[in-house]
Amino acid sequence: MDSKPATSSRRPLIICLGSRGFTQTGIRIAEAMQEVGWSPLLVALPVFKALVETHRVPYANIIHVNDCSLDFADSLVPSQAHNNAWLYSFYAKYAEGMLAKICRLARDHRADVLLINQTIFFSEYLRQTLRLPVVQCYTYPVRWTSSTQSRSGNISVDFREANAQLDGDFVAARAVPTDLHLLNFPSTFSKTHFPGIDGVHTGVLVGTHTSADEPLSQELDAFMRAGTPPVCVNFGSVPVYATPWVESLLSVLETLVRHGEIRLLAIGKTVPAELSKWNQTMRVQSAPHRQIFPRCACVIHHSSTQTAMATIVAGVPSILVPFIPYIDQPRIAAWMERAGAGIYLRDGQRTRESFLAALRRANGAERVAMCAAASKLRLHVSSYSGAAHTVAAIDAFMRIRASPEAQIAGVSKQVSNSMDPFIRPVLLAIGARANVQPLICMAARAHECVCWKPLLLCGPHHIALARAAGVAAESVFPDSVDVQEAFKLISKAEPEASAALLSEMFKTHGTETLRRTLLFTCQHRANVVLASSTCCTFMRWLRLQLFLPVVQIYHQPAKWQIQEDLAAGSQVNSP
Repeated sequence: MDSKPATSSRRPLIICLGSRGFTQTGIRIAEAMQEVGWSPLLVALPVFKALVETHRVPYANIIHVNDCSLDFADSLVPSQAHNNAWLYSFYAKYAEGMLAKICRLARDHRADVLLINQTIFFSEYLRQTLRLPVVQCYTYPVRWTSSTQSRSGNISVDFREANAQLDGDFVAARAVPTDLHLLNFPSTFSKTHFPGIDGVHTGVLVGTHTSADEPLSQELDAFMRAGTPPVCVNFGSVPVYATPWVESLLSVLETLVRHGEIRLLAIGKTVPAELSKWNQTMRVQSAPHRQIFPRCACVIHHSSTQTAMATIVAGVPSILVPFIPYIDQPRIAAWMERAGAGIYLRDGQRTRESFLAALRRANGAERVAMCAAASKLRLHVSSYSGAAHTVAAIDAFMRIRASPEAQIAGVSKQVSNSMDPFIRPVLLAIGARANVQPLICMAARAHECVCWKPLLLCGPHHIALARAAGVAAESVFPDSVDVQEAFKLISKAEPEASAALLSEMFKTHGTETLRRTLLFTCQHRANVVLASSTCCTFMRWLRLQLFLPVVQIYHQPAKWQIQEDLAAGSQVNSP
């Protein structure tokens, strides 16, 4: 499946609520949509209007007032209770006007699909009111608990206390299988976001430099060229500099700068003004990570998803100091530390001595090894374009939703909202290794495609081969059956003897093979079966029992006499 959509223009409404990072994710998706001829409209807080329009993406204000001072990041602190209380107050103040505004924008824009992020707490209202397909975008896996647990436990909180139209239970409102769930984080970081809910891993929305990137100022470019690669401190828009441990960090940085051991680039709107007075130091409110990070010695950051992935793509060491302990930041820091791409300073470790030791390691003896580890992670983060795959996944979701049979027979049919948004092929590969390997390759290729969930059914001796290729596989024979050896004998025998051996094998093991095939196919919720030519002895049974389209795969011309003998001699067709 090609990752580039081949459909007429769609009109997505991208709803971005939260910090700058969420808006940047929406911008990257919108840019990829524009490249294929779609007409997106990005809805965000007014503080991000200039950022969105700089990238030539159509923008609309998400709230009913033009308050440019309103920024989620300004109110964040490490305390979950404080942040939840702030969210309650935000929704209590703006929810009614915000919901009315979004509904009006969706109708005026003639939107045909909604994209929402993790901080949208009115997803069920949008489904019921607008009756549009919903795509949920996750930049990191959510932590969650059941709604029966206390509000302080996690995100399963009742926002209806702030407004009656808001979601009563985050998990119930989000764990909707008929939505498309896009996972914009590496599968090596986490396989899923909600237990039991399928998601499509699209890749991280971090890429190479584009012309739409925020341009470097002449002053910043001159600083980057003026000497050795600087140490970069980047805490984004969050108020990290108000935390107690920052004093230790700044003390170490000032000492190293004064002694000429490092140059320093400090990025963020909350960077203290006093840093501008330091030698060999530059302070800026914002800078494009994709252009800056590859030119730095190392990056000190709070391990937010966007910043962490940008350092990985840049291939530079990280010193990881999470700011918010209850969401993605500590998990990303631990993941990067395990991979050797960063040094994670936990609470209680953020002393002057620890910061100094971390800087000496990342900017000295261990720098080469950490750069290599970051480059290795980069293969998982940027092996394909996350934005392009996001658009392809949405396109596939829309086509399958509107016309599920069109993928196979070109039949157009309106379906209900319960239609599974995934293509779930079962590949039935029975035979020697030469027969199984091509289907493993097909399954591996399908696994890379968005909205595809392949499952290989084969003999027990080929399970390890399939799983080594990253393919989900199950055995349809008992473990005691050496299918590989049996098919070696069959392939070497004369045609009549070969047919007899094959017939005898299925007479002995056919009932169990059919039972397992039916079980695994139903559990997988398959909607198409791909069968190797060696499955001819029960092809008719597959059609009658499963009522699924069957694609027959031939690796060589069939010998018709053998086929006729099998049809006559085998009892498997009539179990």
